[in-house]
Amino acid sequence: NAKRLEAALNIADLLERNGILGEAASIDVGDMGDLQFWYAEQYQVKLGDLSQLEDKISYAKSAITTLSTESHNSGVLDVTFRTKMEVIYTRFQ
Repeated sequence: NAKRLEAALNIADLLERNGILGEAASIDVGDMGDLQFWYAEQYQVKLGDLSQLEDKISYAKSAITTLSTESHNSGVLDVTFRTKMEVIYTRFQ
């Protein structure tokens, strides 16, 4: 589907602009309302839909930078901005 390809390329471009494309293990555009990517094998980043992608990826990068300096091992970064512009971190069990 052309929309999925366009979304994947857009996400890849934004990851590159934020300097984290090289660490992206995968980009999932199978569900256009539940876009995601994996940062290394460490963080599953949930983007939600196509809205505010630039902001979402920028917030995700900031969270990854912060979490990398702490003792967190891996988890889910939810930057779907469902209620407000924030990153919700849930550690994997």
